[in-house]
Formats: sequence, structure tokens, C-alpha cells
Amino acid sequence: MTKHCYLAGIITESPEKISVWQKKYLISDGNVYSYSNMHQIEINDSIDVIYVVTPTGTHADFVLRAADTGKHVWCEKPMAMNVAECEKMINACANNRVKLNIGYRVQHEANTQTVNSYAKSSPFGKINKIEVGT
Repeated sequence: MTKHCYLAGIITESPEKISVWQKKYLISDGNVYSYSNMHQIEINDSIDVIYVVTPTGTHADFVLRAADTGKHVWCEKPMAMNVAECEKMINACANNRVKLNIGYRVQHEANTQTVNSYAKSSPFGKINKIEVGT
């Protein structure tokens, strides 16, 4: 949850999701896009950022396409499949003069913030190691 952002639009290839998302987030018809027309976001002043949350293997393609709209880009982690894709994504954003951010939500989760506060306040002594199950 954020105080400074909200979901203004969606890009989807799942028509059955459109009305659900529109109702839940009050998204207007003019802010609904598909992969084939997402380039039109370029002219939509109500959208500032495109957040890429597709499967990792498609991140590079969608980040490049998002950067070409002139909108800032957030990409879910992991960023890409390899270093070459990452470099293309970074260069595309730089060339389009947009910012690229990699979403790493875990740092904002309550449990992570609590553990981080323990490292600062040392209620149980100095933390030497943390192991997390997967």
C-alpha cells in the first residue's frame, strides 16, 4: 500500500478481468489497454508509470515497450533473464529519459520491517545471522 500512488489503468489480455479491476480500482474505460495498443499510453496524461508484472521471461520486452511510451517504468523482480536483457532495459529507459525501478516489495512487508528494527534496537542482542525458509 502506498500513500502517493494508485492504480490508474491496466494492460491486460484477459477481458474477463477488466470489469472486476475497473470496479475495484475505479478505472475508466479510457485507461484500459491490451498488449497490442499499450503504446497509446504515451498520450494518456493520467498515467505516469507502467508497472511490469508479467512473467520474468517477458519483462525485457514489456519494459522496452513501456519505456518507448515515455512513461517511467517499474519492473517486478527478478529484472530479467540475463545481464544482456538488463542492459537493454536500462539503456531503453535512459534513451527515453524515463526512470527504471525494480519492485522489491518484501522490504515493505511488516515482518521484514520488524526484523530490520531488531537489527537497530537489539532487543535480543546483536543479530549475527538470519535464516529464512523458502
